[in-house]
Amino acid sequence: LVQELIVSREKARAREEALAARSELLESETARMRKRIEANSHPLLDPERLTSRVGAGEDRVRLGQKLAASEARLQETVRLLKAKEAACEGMQAKLRKVVAGEERRIKAENEAFRACMGRGPRQSSGMDARAMSALAGFLREARANETLITELQLENT
Repeated sequence: LVQELIVSREKARAREEALAARSELLESETARMRKRIEANSHPLLDPERLTSRVGAGEDRVRLGQKLAASEARLQETVRLLKAKEAACEGMQAKLRKVVAGEERRIKAENEAFRACMGRGPRQSSGMDARAMSALAGFLREARANETLITELQLENT
């Protein structure tokens, strides 16, 4: 049971680290996309400046097409950026939910230990670790039984 608790905590930490790494990757991608947007919104692409600078050798139609293509790329980049930001926010929310759940579980286990032993668990004690593991199992069973009771009550009403 101690090993299960340790393994579950390690898995939770690994998930947290993976989600944090993914979040950092998405944030860097967001920053990169913002830089691309800023690069595409150069003052030389302003329609007023383009039409006023068109000289004898330049073709207005060609410049207009370039401008339209640049605007289309800019809009696509903005759309992709918003989609990636939404995905990042979703992952961050999911990570916060996982972390909060783990914190609640650990707090409940510590409170149950205190209620039984009259003191908090010691990190270096093997006996405390085994007791915490047993309590964690009992708490898991209690939550499963509560869920089952709630489902049965819903069926009977």
